Parts: sequence; structure tokens; C-alpha cells
Amino acid sequence: GYHATDEAGNVSAPDTIEVRIDRTAPELTATADPPANVNGWHRGDVRVTFTAFDAMSGLAGEVPPPFLLTEEGAGQEATATIE
Repeated sequence: GYHATDEAGNVSAPDTIEVRIDRTAPELTATADPPANVNGWHRGDVRVTFTAFDAMSGLAGEVPPPFLLTEEGAGQEATATIE
């Protein structure tokens, strides 16, 4: 708590301040549906779903909706940013 005293000896009412610190990063995971085969390949379109969680201060924004990968080939990416 804190208070103030002036030169005349008058003392203010005591008060407090609340401080919250969150240094823990949120958790973000992605899942592919359907899952890949044993060789790491999918035989059709893949829906990537993002899940995010923050136990301390909560997320700064909304989790994006699922993303559909439809192109053929390797090295495709689905990205998510929650701001």
C-alpha cells in the first residue's frame, strides 16, 4: 500500500495499486485433417485447424477459422496470427 504525508503532518488515506505481469507466451497448435499417411502425404484436400490458449491474460484476438489446403505438392503452409 501507499500513502502521503505533508509538511503539516496530514496523512492521506492509505491506498493500493494492483499490478499484473504476464510473461508466459500463449500456446498455438495446428492440426491437419485428415492426417498424413506413413510417408507424410495426403491424398486429398487438407483442413488445417488452429487452436490457441492463454491462461494468464487471454488471447489478444480471435483464432482464425480453419484453412483449406487444396493445391497439389509438397511444402505447403497454413499460417495463423492472433493479434
